[in-house]
Amino acid sequence: MSRVIVPLFLALILACSDSTGPSFHQYSRVSVIDTSIESIVANIELNPTLNRKICVTPDGRYAYVTSYDGDNIIQIDCLSNSISGGLDFGTYRDCMDLCLNDQGTELYTTSDGELFIVDIPSLTIADTVQLNTPFALDISLRPGTDLIYISFFGVYLSGTLVIDVGQGEVVDTLSHPALNPAFSETGNELYISDGHLLICLDPDTDEEIVSTDLGEMITDICVVPGSNTMYVSWEISLADEGGVLALNRNTLAVTNSLDLAYEATDLCYVPVLDILYIGVYSGFYDSRIMVIDLPGFVPSGEIEINPWLTDMAPDPSGDYVYCNIYMDDRTGMR
Repeated sequence: MSRVIVPLFLALILACSDSTGPSFHQYSRVSVIDTSIESIVANIELNPTLNRKICVTPDGRYAYVTSYDGDNIIQIDCLSNSISGGLDFGTYRDCMDLCLNDQGTELYTTSDGELFIVDIPSLTIADTVQLNTPFALDISLRPGTDLIYISFFGVYLSGTLVIDVGQGEVVDTLSHPALNPAFSETGNELYISDGHLLICLDPDTDEEIVSTDLGEMITDICVVPGSNTMYVSWEISLADEGGVLALNRNTLAVTNSLDLAYEATDLCYVPVLDILYIGVYSGFYDSRIMVIDLPGFVPSGEIEINPWLTDMAPDPSGDYVYCNIYMDDRTGMR
């Protein structure tokens, strides 16, 4: 799950530095939420780093976090809630996103124009693929395949690279940049956003199956396996307005909506419990998670999680949700 303002935010950070990479100081942690009591039960300190994305292995044993300015991947042991390993890529490698294969035996991450194929849990590099593209952002695995989809952006060129990790090479390039990518469970549909447009894309032909204009900036897309319903978060930046829409996956028709007095930025579907976590914020340091019961679309609670939530990932059992939390030490907030 990724915010569309991230490239601009990171560009501003780099512009404010005297070096070619990040030089400011910040701290971060992973907060663990027990979904049965809707409360934080553990905090794992990762400072100093800007932790952007997080994922959990299919067996729930490990969580992996990308560190943008730490230039590495951090491994968390979910049994002990402690750091158990890491993989450094070198100075100013700028790790942006990551995903796992279906078996949870390989991790894929982009760093400084390369795709790294990493064996887990040993955290050794099995292979690399040169991307030869401008700024690479979102990365996702097409279910049931060895195909990785990576969105990229430049002044004159943007799109999505398709990499066959079995062959270790780029096999296709789509004209659509896959922002906030979410595949259906079959892998035959790829849902992406383009500003306020929601698009269902055929990942084989690069053709739009259906699209709709939602009228506001889309910040995240969540597809629920085995359901015809999907969820989209939206925001009006700096206006403390946002919400979540429920849509029919086939037609993209809106079936329900929830307006919030917050900017909604991240979505996380929690399996087994059939609940939706919504990351929201009002002002730069008032961040929290709203808990929504499905399919009734009824708010059932809030979890304070200041100051800035960057991503969420549930464990397969639905017992816990792992949250990336970022803090700038110049604010004094912890």
